[in-house]
Parts: sequence; C-alpha cells; structure tokens
Amino acid sequence: MNLSYLYTRRMLKNISNRKSFVTLVILLGIVVLISFTITFAPLTPPTEASLRRLAESYFNVPVNKYSIALAFFAIEFPPLIALFASFIVATIPQKVILYERSSGNMEILLSAYSDMRKIAQALMFSSLIVAGIIYLIFMLTGVVTILTYELIHDNFFTFPSVFYMFLFVLDPILIVLAVSIALLATITFTTLSSIETYVLSSSPLQIIAFLPSLLIILVITFIPVSPKYLAMYIIPVAVGVLAITLFLAKKTMRRDVLVRK
Repeated sequence: MNLSYLYTRRMLKNISNRKSFVTLVILLGIVVLISFTITFAPLTPPTEASLRRLAESYFNVPVNKYSIALAFFAIEFPPLIALFASFIVATIPQKVILYERSSGNMEILLSAYSDMRKIAQALMFSSLIVAGIIYLIFMLTGVVTILTYELIHDNFFTFPSVFYMFLFVLDPILIVLAVSIALLATITFTTLSSIETYVLSSSPLQIIAFLPSLLIILVITFIPVSPKYLAMYIIPVAVGVLAITLFLAKKTMRRDVLVRK
C-alpha cells in the first residue's frame, strides 16, 4: 500500500475521532460566535484600540459598530482562523508517529523500506494534505460566517486586497507551517514530545507549532503597522521558514527516532 495514502488515512482517522472532532467543532463554534457578537460584545482594551485604529487610519471610515466589524473581518479574522486551525493540526504528526511506534508498525515499515527518505516524504506529504483539508474547513466556515453576518445586518463590506492575501495566501502557509514545525519538533526534540512518554496530552510542541499565527495576531493588535506592509513582509518570511522546517524534518528523521529503543 502507498505510504502517503496510508498515513493520510491514519491522520484523517485521528482527526475524526470523538475527542478531535469535538475540539474541531468547538473551535469552529468560537469563530462563528466571535464573528456574530463582534458588534456588541465587550472587547479587550488592546483589541478595541487596534480595531478602532484600523478603522480610522487604514480604512479611513468613521468609527462605529460596522467599521469595527469591517476591521475585524478584514484584518484580524484570517489570522484567528489560522491560529485555531494550527491548534488542530499541531498534534497530527506527533500522534501518528506515536501510533506507529506503539503498535509495532514502524519496525515493519523500516524493514520494508530501507530508504528513510520514503518514510519521511510520506509523513510530510500526508501532513500537508491533512493541513490543507483543515484549512479548507476553517476557510469555508469563515467565508460563510462573513456572508451570513452581512445578510443579517444588511451591510455588505468591500474588502481590501490584504484581506484576500491573508485568507487565501497567508492562512494556508501558516497552517502548513504549523504542521511542519510540529513534525520537525516531534522527531528532533524527542524528550519534549509524547513520542517518548506516550502521553497524548498537550505538550510544549503544540504551543510552538501555532506560535507563528499567535505572533501575527499580537503584532496586528499591539503594533501600529500597516496590514498591507505586514502582508508583504510576513508572507515571504513564512514561506522561507516553511521551506527550512520541511528540509530539516526530512534530514533529521532517523531510524532510532522512529522505533522504540
């Protein structure tokens, strides 16, 4: 059986189990809830100040509940989607490698495939496919949420180009970056990952994996930088980091890491 197909099925099965599915539904629900309550729910002072600043300085519109909603959907909504999606995909490589080791399947695979590159490529390829699927789920939920908000309030937004750059370019890069960082960290820092402890609870690796999305949200919230310039610089940087992590993950994957000592 094709290794990429096998790992993709394992990863999708892992996401569809009860615990992971409930987590996915809860995070999607939070996205929808925040979106529908953005015009009247109390905001943290930094978030409110950031949205007001964006409405006034970037969109050049009077500050009201709809301009606040426009600033949120156009600038802060896409990184929020990337953050939640990254949380879902962060443990995928970790749990699959753990399952392969604990079940004894990894020893069988290593005896059948002497070339470690094939296993590494299959793990990376499958992780990227599943990350893409999770991105599509969150992206479509986001688009439907925005359209529903517009219909409910009879107020249709004209989004700037930076919104489309964030949602359709930066978001998938950040989500794929999260899963590649998780894969690299899982096979590199074995003492920190649950590969060694066989514990599936949250670990420092999960936080590291979605840190890029969190950092972008913090930059948008606390630093008065133009979203357009932020997108121009952050996208190539994210692509560069992604390429480096994928390269390192492939190079550092060793037989002694993948099998129980």
